[in-house]
Amino acid sequence: MDPNPEEPVDVYALLRAAAEARLRTAKAMLSAYEADAFGTPATPEDLAYRKQELADVQVELAGLHDAHRT
Repeated sequence: MDPNPEEPVDVYALLRAAAEARLRTAKAMLSAYEADAFGTPATPEDLAYRKQELADVQVELAGLHDAHRT
């Protein structure tokens, strides 16, 4: 990575992209568990973890709005 980029790094965009990737992953994992795509049933702990991850990232995304860009 260039230590002196010509354009400044948009940290907000990076944080938002990471949160959106986590959101897609959590949704995909919950869908896979519902479809029994793993061959073994999801444990209650698996489901609780993914549901909590989904809730956490939704809160995070709600806080990452354009007002933070200055």
